[in-house]
Amino acid sequence: MKIGELAKRSGLTAHTIRYYERIGLLPFADRDAGGRRDYDASILVWIDFLDRLKTTGMPIREMLRYAALREEGEHTGPERRRILEAHREQVRAHMADLQACLLVLDTKIDTYVEESRLERGQRALEAIDGKAGRNVIEALADIAPDFATYLFEFPFGDIYSRPGLSLRDREIATIAALAAMGTAPPQLKVHIEAGLNVGLSREEITEILMQMAVYAGFPAALNGLFAAKEVYALREGSPGFSLGSRSEVRSLRRCSLMKSKMKKYQSYKISVAPMMEWTDRFCRAFHRQLSGNALLYTEMVAGAAVIHGDRQRLLGFRDLEHPVACQLGGSDPKELAEAARIVADFGYDEINLNVGCPSDRVQSGRFGACLMREPDLVGECVSAMKAVVSVPVTVKCRIGVDDQDPEPALDAMADRVVEAGVDALWVHARKAWLKGLSPKENRDIPPLDHDRVYRLKQRLPGLYIGINGGIADLDEAEAHLAHVDGVMLGRAAYHDPWVLARVDSRFHGEEDPVLDRDEAIERFRPIVEEELAKGARANQLMRHMLGLYHGVPGARAWRRRLTVDAVRPGAGIEVLDAAIAEIGRGGLDKSGEVIGLAFALLASGAVAGLLAGVFGIGGGAVLVPVLFQFLTWLGVDESVRMHVSVATSLGIIVPTSIRSFLAHKKRGAADLELLKSWIIPVPAGAIVASFVAAYVSGDELKAIFAGIAVAVGLRMLLNRESWRLGSDIPGNPVRAICGMLIGFFSTLMGIGGGVMNNTFMTLFGRPIHQAVATSSGTGVLISIPGVIGLVWAGWGHPDLPAFSLGYVNLLGVALIIPITTFAAPFGVKIAHALPKRALEIFFGLFLLSVAARFAWSLWAG
Repeated sequence: MKIGELAKRSGLTAHTIRYYERIGLLPFADRDAGGRRDYDASILVWIDFLDRLKTTGMPIREMLRYAALREEGEHTGPERRRILEAHREQVRAHMADLQACLLVLDTKIDTYVEESRLERGQRALEAIDGKAGRNVIEALADIAPDFATYLFEFPFGDIYSRPGLSLRDREIATIAALAAMGTAPPQLKVHIEAGLNVGLSREEITEILMQMAVYAGFPAALNGLFAAKEVYALREGSPGFSLGSRSEVRSLRRCSLMKSKMKKYQSYKISVAPMMEWTDRFCRAFHRQLSGNALLYTEMVAGAAVIHGDRQRLLGFRDLEHPVACQLGGSDPKELAEAARIVADFGYDEINLNVGCPSDRVQSGRFGACLMREPDLVGECVSAMKAVVSVPVTVKCRIGVDDQDPEPALDAMADRVVEAGVDALWVHARKAWLKGLSPKENRDIPPLDHDRVYRLKQRLPGLYIGINGGIADLDEAEAHLAHVDGVMLGRAAYHDPWVLARVDSRFHGEEDPVLDRDEAIERFRPIVEEELAKGARANQLMRHMLGLYHGVPGARAWRRRLTVDAVRPGAGIEVLDAAIAEIGRGGLDKSGEVIGLAFALLASGAVAGLLAGVFGIGGGAVLVPVLFQFLTWLGVDESVRMHVSVATSLGIIVPTSIRSFLAHKKRGAADLELLKSWIIPVPAGAIVASFVAAYVSGDELKAIFAGIAVAVGLRMLLNRESWRLGSDIPGNPVRAICGMLIGFFSTLMGIGGGVMNNTFMTLFGRPIHQAVATSSGTGVLISIPGVIGLVWAGWGHPDLPAFSLGYVNLLGVALIIPITTFAAPFGVKIAHALPKRALEIFFGLFLLSVAARFAWSLWAG
């Protein structure tokens, strides 16, 4: 039978069958005359057996051992039986564990984890008396902290938390016992206060103490009544029972609870940072297939959005995502407390407060990194959240902002949140600049200072401190773990998610959940199918998988399938299957990539040459958007796509502008005096632009191109011969500044400066023919330093297409120059058939359409 029929009869997908063959669970099928797989029907029995093994939870490693023995013959029967019996015992052990868990749930007594006794005791004491009893226990922190912890665990964690009696009834018994003793007035006062807190009236407490006189004697009853009188008086006046100043109480609390918080939180060695637009529920579900222990974070969610928005959309997640933390943004303690309560009800394992995001939008809401200047407010927010939830509350911050000194700034923040009861502190080891840098630039430009975080850990050894910022792989993570408690991976984990696949074995001593990338896809496939059936779009799910095959043959074709095909209307699981097939053809990847790139470059050159001939320009303004579109279809990584388009365009302009300038110079048409005055300003602008290109994203380059294209396009549409700024070109420094700006923006757009220089010269009264001739010389001044700078800017980038020198694609330069030369005359013929004004209108509309295309791609993400 063919693979399609086998898939239908077995219930497996064709990809799963091929995957099982590749790893050895199924024997390779014979091939028919046409080269297609041809299976014997007997294989269905073996597939059924494998399915039964999988249902029992047998790991693929054990299934592979069993399959290998099966192929060796009958003499391996006892060994195969031993594997099955060993697995059966494991299943029985798991069932016993589940029964034990059920028993614990039924009796509501958790007896195995000591820290849960502590938590349970803290909750019970908080319910009975959130102040007086806690103060008594915290008073012991500086002399007998272990005994203080034991008071939480045994009386309140083990006894008060038992079922059978209400807290009200337990306080009746406790008041009676303490009064009968007659030797514990401080404890008696605490429990009289607690009795009032859990619903006993003054009259009931008084009756209990008078009843004591019958059996415990009048002295005990009198002492109890006087103790009650003191408590009643305090309630009417200054309530409660104080041990000292607020700061002293905070210090005691920090000493007594920090140790237990470390015990609870210390298992999180690796986490994946909260990243806006990236770590959504689909991303987290995919990452969980790679590691069962890494702590996953949501995108930041504003507290107000949680309270007033669509909670299921904002907070909904799958059970398999645990452990998972929700990051909140805000600065209103009351609002954050309400949001934290809602988040905790959804079942999150942790709530994190964002004190690190530098974006203008976040600052306008008074949250994020700007809160580094307000540690007291952050402390109030943490206290408010801690008061309403039992899950850990953590903070993620920077080492400082703007001109702050990182030493006192970070210490002040850490001390204040520790006083507020924070469970852990994550530190991005960079300052944030709130003005002048974009969020992306704030992730790269401020220098890293990991040592500052190390010093904080040395200063606060009892607080869980995690580090974030510029950590590229697990080797670096392991080095940091010698100094701090946890490492948070950001872009490294998103762009190369396979890095997470070895977290469990390397840092937790557990078996990794997947053997290889194919198994990760198999584990994620049911989630993709389920979400597609619910109405999710293919690109929403598959965009998080783009980096899975990073560095593997076929990776570029894999990304092309997932980026281009997944956005098409109606795209489904077949996109994932097609992308997997590209990886299967990985051995042919390089030659196929080169051929595809060559055809794309030839096609873009032909289109650009034709349009350049029609519109009468050098081609950069046409070539960049055309080349960008073809590179998109080819699957070139979006992080370099716009850079390669701009740099390759400039590379093509170098020889064409030199040839054009020499021809115009021979005719005496160019303004050599203007060009001589621009020998320094124009190249300087181009060099500065190259440095900028090394740091800006492809989206930012698109935004620059679109903005200038709109301005030029509108000028073309609205152009008037009478428009003038002066009768002659101004002298320095205005001329030099204009030259530098022309060089700067032309380089970032990948054009030779013709559009800008023509506009500049004609606005100052120069004839268009002289402006065109001079622009060819401007193109030489722009393109040569621009190309050199862009080669430097892109040097060594891992996602460049084949035959690239930095951002300049040499294959593109070699192929496009002759094809544009060939195609341009056909465009010229079209141009001569149209009036000049019509050409201006068409070119203006073309630029506006390009700007709209780029703007749409930026808006759509």
